Amino acid sequence: MALLQKTDPHSYFFHEAHFASLPHKSNVYLLANLRTASGYSKVLVAPIKGKAVTVEYMQSRGEFKPEEVEFAYIPDNAELIAIHSFCKSKDEGLVIAVILVKDYNAAKPTYCLNIYRPWESGSEFNVESISKNFCTLELDSIPYFIFSGFITNEKEDREGVILLSNSNNQVVVYREDAEVPNRWIRYDGPDAFPEFHDLPSVILWFHSKNLDSNQRLTAMGCQDGYLRLCLVSLESNTVEKEWEFQHDSAITCVVLFTPESCQAPAVLRDGGSASAESQFHLVVTSAMEISVVYRNVLENGFTEQLLLEDSDKYDCTLCACVADIDWDGENEILIGTYGQELLAYKFKETPENSVVEPSTPENPTNQQSAEESTQDNEALRTNTQIKSSYELTWRRSFGHPLLTMQYMDVTGDGLCELVVVSTKGIHILQHNLSIAAEVLLKRLMAKDEERQPKG
Repeated sequence: MALLQKTDPHSYFFHEAHFASLPHKSNVYLLANLRTASGYSKVLVAPIKGKAVTVEYMQSRGEFKPEEVEFAYIPDNAELIAIHSFCKSKDEGLVIAVILVKDYNAAKPTYCLNIYRPWESGSEFNVESISKNFCTLELDSIPYFIFSGFITNEKEDREGVILLSNSNNQVVVYREDAEVPNRWIRYDGPDAFPEFHDLPSVILWFHSKNLDSNQRLTAMGCQDGYLRLCLVSLESNTVEKEWEFQHDSAITCVVLFTPESCQAPAVLRDGGSASAESQFHLVVTSAMEISVVYRNVLENGFTEQLLLEDSDKYDCTLCACVADIDWDGENEILIGTYGQELLAYKFKETPENSVVEPSTPENPTNQQSAEESTQDNEALRTNTQIKSSYELTWRRSFGHPLLTMQYMDVTGDGLCELVVVSTKGIHILQHNLSIAAEVLLKRLMAKDEERQPKG
């Protein structure tokens, strides 16, 4: 049973609304968010061995329902490495990609990429149906992280593709054959992702954000601690800016985020302020070091670093998530550790006063100028500076190591849940609904006051 600890009087913490056990332990790559046609999410988690599990919220019964899913063409002796889901385009249903290894204990194991797609109309988001229609590709190197991205195809349309990092220090791109449905091939066209060139080590995690300026910002972390950030032009497919940094241990997770939540309510926004899209931060977790946040990376690269204090006290840090968990319009950082701790950090700016020794005026021309100089020096005795930091505001202890997590709307009520995967199973953490109702009522009242005629 999870233990709750608070280090801050704010009561926006989660409670465990549901737990589903797994037959075998999972890993950091085996959680996927299945977005449905209705807009809410299903949870898909796979153990290393055995059947995958989906968790769906049943609106009629008001409860979570776990259900096993058997994906076709996964032998009994296979072990799963990674899983990922995405929509290839706005008009198409889910694509689920699964990486597996067959005959793991053999002298030469076989690594495969299985890709599952809807095969009939009406089944675009039906996992049971999708899991039966597959394409399998045998891989020539050991696969690691799997993700999705977009390229511009021959028709000048955005097309979803699969990106896979491997033991050759490469990121390989796979796309669907335009002539044969659900036949996927290795993409050998123009270099659509130039940021992955000349890698010194295996990529363990990467994260991309598309910017309004027709650019892509990509962060990647490698097994040897190498960290790279690239700004790519989507028009010319060239790297415009590149920053590098070397950490001392393997990078386990990287997340790009903006200081303001994309769901910040209008009542909290300052109409004259700049868009949050103009500034990006990067949270980086590593196996043996303290977790850090690089602030405003587009301007500062890796020069402005803030530490997430105590994040290195609970064994290896394996995962990170960014979300506005207290609904104030600003994102918080969640860190999951193998030491069974979930940590929440909030950005703070606090004034610090420093004393400045007053200077003696040299040769004042008259008494008035001497008095003015004395007044100026009195004002300079105290110098106020702003100190920026991330403070640990909340933590929760679990009974088992934490592997990965995502913030998604499982219940379909517009309020996201935190899905955490431990070595024991799936934990769905829900917000305090009473506090959520209070916050909503205050926001509605504030909105109503704005509409009232003044004077």
